[in-house]
Amino acid sequence: MSPTGFKLLRLYLAHPGEVLSRDAFLQEVWMAQPDARERTVDVHIKFLRDALRPFDTMIETVRSRGYRLSSSPSH
Repeated sequence: MSPTGFKLLRLYLAHPGEVLSRDAFLQEVWMAQPDARERTVDVHIKFLRDALRPFDTMIETVRSRGYRLSSSPSH
């Protein structure tokens, strides 16, 4: 897992069950770097899901809001 993946996971674990917006990830993980965009978050969430297989379904996409870490895989 990449250092960015660990930062994403740490943020999820600090806010269990909460929907985290892309802006929240940009603020906390990328420290509002001017070159970081919302799609940057989406790409890194995909990388995190890949790293967490078979528990990748624990990261839920909440349409129009962001992402949430659930308490169990949704298989």
